[in-house]
Amino acid sequence: MTIACPTPQIGLSLPDGGGVTLTTARQRAVSIWRGDARDGELLSAMYRRLSARSIRLRYGAPRPALPEPLIRAEMARMLEGDRQLTTTLVGAVAEAGGRGAVAVAELVQLPSDRGAAEIALLVRDDYQREGLGRALGGLIYQAALARGVRLLRAYLQEDNVAIMRLIRGLGVRYSAETYRGETTVVIPVGAD
Repeated sequence: MTIACPTPQIGLSLPDGGGVTLTTARQRAVSIWRGDARDGELLSAMYRRLSARSIRLRYGAPRPALPEPLIRAEMARMLEGDRQLTTTLVGAVAEAGGRGAVAVAELVQLPSDRGAAEIALLVRDDYQREGLGRALGGLIYQAALARGVRLLRAYLQEDNVAIMRLIRGLGVRYSAETYRGETTVVIPVGAD
C-alpha cells in the first residue's frame, strides 16, 4: 500500500504483519513497518547520523553525537522489549545499495496501567519537514487505539516547535504544560 503523507493520517493503520509505503512531500518513498531486534543495526546507523540539534531536542542533552552505549541501550529498549507493551515503527528508504533508517516512532504502555502510554518520535535530519513525522504520529495514534490506550503522553524540550506543530496537525485534542524547560503533552485517545 502506498500513501502520500503531507496530510494528517489518523485513519491510517498498518496491516497485520505488514507495512506501508508513504510518499513524503518531496516525493520520497519511505517503507514503514513494526520493528524488532533485526532492525537494531539499521536504526543504530540512523542514530549515528543525527545532528547535535536533533540529539538535544530528543534527549535534552547538548552533544555532538550519541555515545555507542546509549545507542545500544536505546535499540534494546525499543526493539527487544515486551511486544505486549511496546510498538516501535521503523521508517526506511533505499540508500547506497541497501536500506537506511530515516524515522522511528514508539508507543510504550505503562505496565501498571495499560490504558496509559508514552510516545516518542524521531526523524533523521535530512527527512524532516516532509510530513513523515505527522504520518508516523497518526500510525502511533492508531496503534494506541488498537491497544485500548486511553491517554498518551509525550515529553519534549520546551523549544521543540516541530513536534508541537506535528501534534496540532494531527487534529486531536491535547493539553501541554511546561516546567523547567520540558513540555509534557497529554493526548486523550479516541476523544472527539
